[in-house]
Amino acid sequence: MVRKLSSLEEWENIILTSNTDKLESILDKDVIFYSPVVFTPQKGKDIVIQYLSSAVKVFQNKGFRYTNIIKSNNFTCAEFEAMFGDILVNGIDIIKTKNNLIIEFKVFLRPLKGIEIVWKGMRESLKKMN
Repeated sequence: MVRKLSSLEEWENIILTSNTDKLESILDKDVIFYSPVVFTPQKGKDIVIQYLSSAVKVFQNKGFRYTNIIKSNNFTCAEFEAMFGDILVNGIDIIKTKNNLIIEFKVFLRPLKGIEIVWKGMRESLKKMN
């Protein structure tokens, strides 16, 4: 019998392969996304899909990898890094799930130059979607 991937395993597969086809199937309809640069939380599946799809595009071909993952029941803290030119961007995804669906997704980034580079890419990607 083939084991079904958890929503967190699916997310890691999405970010590593840049294939966002399964994104809708791992998010709760009331999911909330907390961006490292947007003041207000982004609420609802449609807008969160836009943000996460943009993140996938921005991190594509940047050597994205999770370096440390801590899991506890329905809570995961995953540290990652990626290279943007000569700048190593380091961050943390804090992901909460319920019934194997992501209900909350928070992203923290460092250093400031990394935040600026990622935000510029996200802004451009989001503009193309609208």
